[in-house]
Amino acid sequence: MTSALLPNELWGEICRHSATSELFNLSLVSRVIHDIAASFLFHTINIYILHHVELYIDHPQSTFHQLIENRVEHAHRSWGILNKIVTDVRFASFVKALRVHAASEETFEILSIANAIKHLPNLRSLHWFHTLLPVVLCNEMPKSIRRLHVPGFFSLSPFLRPPCNNFEELYILEELPRFTDGAPIYNFIDKEYKTQIVPLFLENLGTLRNVSLSSADMAALPVRSFENLSSLEIYYRPMSTNSGLDLVLRHISNLTELALTGCVPDDFLMTLEANPSAHPHLHSFCITSDGSTPKNLAPAGLATIARFLAGRPELKRVFLDVVTTPWDALIDTVLVPSLSKLPSLVTLGLQVRYPALPSTLQTLCQVLPPHIEALHVLWYSDLAPQGIPLIHSLVEGVSHCPRLSYLSAASNDFLPYGEVASLVSELANVRTVSLDGYLWDIDVGGSTLPGLGPDKTATQWSDLQVESCHEGSLRHPDDYWLFRFDSNDESTNLSYIPDIIPQKGRAWFNSLRESCFVPALTPGESKITRSDVAMGMQGSMPTPGASAAPPSLFTQTPGTMLPGYEFNASDADIILVPNDPEPFEFRVHKCVLAVASPFFRTMFSLSQPDNPGSDAPSLPLIPVSEPKSTIEVLLQFVYPIPDPPIRTLEELTTMLGAAIKYEFECLVTSLRKLLVSPHSLQSQPVRVFAIACRFDLDDEAKTASRYTLRVNVLDCPLSDDLKHISADSYHQLLDLHRRRPRTAQELTVYLPDSVKCALCTGSTHALFRSPKWWKEFESRAKERLAITPTTDGIFEREFLAGCANAAECQRCFESFCSAWPFLQEMKARIDALPATI
Repeated sequence: MTSALLPNELWGEICRHSATSELFNLSLVSRVIHDIAASFLFHTINIYILHHVELYIDHPQSTFHQLIENRVEHAHRSWGILNKIVTDVRFASFVKALRVHAASEETFEILSIANAIKHLPNLRSLHWFHTLLPVVLCNEMPKSIRRLHVPGFFSLSPFLRPPCNNFEELYILEELPRFTDGAPIYNFIDKEYKTQIVPLFLENLGTLRNVSLSSADMAALPVRSFENLSSLEIYYRPMSTNSGLDLVLRHISNLTELALTGCVPDDFLMTLEANPSAHPHLHSFCITSDGSTPKNLAPAGLATIARFLAGRPELKRVFLDVVTTPWDALIDTVLVPSLSKLPSLVTLGLQVRYPALPSTLQTLCQVLPPHIEALHVLWYSDLAPQGIPLIHSLVEGVSHCPRLSYLSAASNDFLPYGEVASLVSELANVRTVSLDGYLWDIDVGGSTLPGLGPDKTATQWSDLQVESCHEGSLRHPDDYWLFRFDSNDESTNLSYIPDIIPQKGRAWFNSLRESCFVPALTPGESKITRSDVAMGMQGSMPTPGASAAPPSLFTQTPGTMLPGYEFNASDADIILVPNDPEPFEFRVHKCVLAVASPFFRTMFSLSQPDNPGSDAPSLPLIPVSEPKSTIEVLLQFVYPIPDPPIRTLEELTTMLGAAIKYEFECLVTSLRKLLVSPHSLQSQPVRVFAIACRFDLDDEAKTASRYTLRVNVLDCPLSDDLKHISADSYHQLLDLHRRRPRTAQELTVYLPDSVKCALCTGSTHALFRSPKWWKEFESRAKERLAITPTTDGIFEREFLAGCANAAECQRCFESFCSAWPFLQEMKARIDALPATI
């Protein structure tokens, strides 16, 4: 298989820097590479649950009907994805981030999302847009969450908040500005907010690393709350007093990212530490000021920014959005003194809401370091025709930056995309381009460019390799960071995605949809649209139907992806002859087998005698003892073609024996992982243990022995796999099942004297007795531990409630509730017992 030629780590890096369409094609190669590509394709899923009112607000008439169609289509496809998450465990395991755009608060829709979230075992990031986080989602939040980004999170009761002890990032969106018709709207929290947020921060000082909060909240927290942070984003409200930023920065020893947003007046900038040694590891700095910032920052404030930036050896990313400062003041006061002193700078973003001149952009480009890789520039223009001269100046100015790969330009005037594309295509290394938030889409904003679209883009500017301009398309972390502050209109960036899927991927998806899926909107729809691509990370998955998963994505059935390979190549240089009644030959290549197997590499290094009785040169024949079916499946794994499915443990045992015999090390590693898959361990742990012992797989045998504790070994059906293990291995397993129940039962005998029942142990003569519920618990727990010596079930509230009910004591419920900490300690002691051979 292909993974035998390249390590998985290298395939991961290839997928990380691949476009969506390339990931589609990579997922067709083999099972291993499919899983690596799928982890990027389905990493982030967008769910749209929209209220009908959202379709009628602040949109021009020219795009009204298209907007309705796009929104309804997104919502329709979102229901299919929610169903896919619940019904397909394999697909759900790939999802690491969920972005929910929920403008509707219908109970059914919220419960459906909560049910889907419960089925995402590896979910690490949740972005919740538009509405407050519902209480039901707080209760269902998985503990795997590492990043929470929601509005109104801390306005909830502390009893309804999800567990935060494992959070690495925490963003409080209600403190960020919202703009409607140019007017900022601020959602202030009630007076109890600080009393809720302070204990939360103090409880999570050891794990919380990335925080976004307002300046008022920062002032309310103890300074020691910030000591362990690595990323800090502060939002300043208008008319805010000094928040103590200077004290906070002095107490953060490992700060790597700092962002100041909102109303950023001069007195806040003056608190920035100008000494580069204060934060030597700072690699990202951002200032994004809004319309509430006092007009024209004083030269002293701009000079403070320059002093703070200059001389920082590890500073890689800078984003300055100073809306009320002219271009010449920003360039002369900040950029000229500092950029030349930033040896590691690779990402720069500048946004100024003042008109720009070609000479201004030329001056900017002159001070750009040659190693810059990503550049974003936003300007305002008084006259629309100035768009092309400004782009000319920008493109000509950055021609001395050979490493520039991401270029973003935006303005308030209309940019003629066709001419801009021709200009940008002259830059040799630029691969990602963003113009006003969207590119190569003739339907957005009533644009009338008849010749410009995805097809023409792919042909006329094929060297540009245009990617969709939203955060899912930016593989490089520096580009992602830049786009985070660049994307002002999120609905545009998430809704309008270029349709530039190659024909190979398009044909594959068409056949896949016809054979596996119910059409999403109309029976006649068969082509891939922008919305198809918008659902996954770029949203790259076809529209799921009501049930089955696509076989080529999740079961890897050969034939649905690529035509079968017959192993009869004309350029073969070796022949494998299987042990079959009917003669058959596999014409294969030495180079493939030699790379994948040290066994064959050593064999081919030896001299091979010619076939006896033949004068003409012929290919060497190598007879093997395995039948044709086994050798064919083995070669399908080794060759760079789709891996065949392995559906049963019998097939896996056969292939594992052959792979070990011929030293196909990468295949052995993959089969070992498949052997201890959750399905096999839960359904047939004894068989998995026997197979692992047969092939001396110690780690897998120990893993399987732990799962056998959930069943009675002597009651399991006999299988041929047990014939191949030693008496020593089987004795170790039986000894584990003998020792662990006995030790676990001994731990359930002791009850602290402090655990009493006010009724059944409240009298003087019953003072030294145990509560009745404990006697029921001890009896039932010992009975269950004798069969399955694990804590599964016996410490659940349902089991304990049953013990209290059986005790027939009205106060025993209060007693076992008071004993809950002790029961948890007992559970921990039982779980800590040896669980493997």
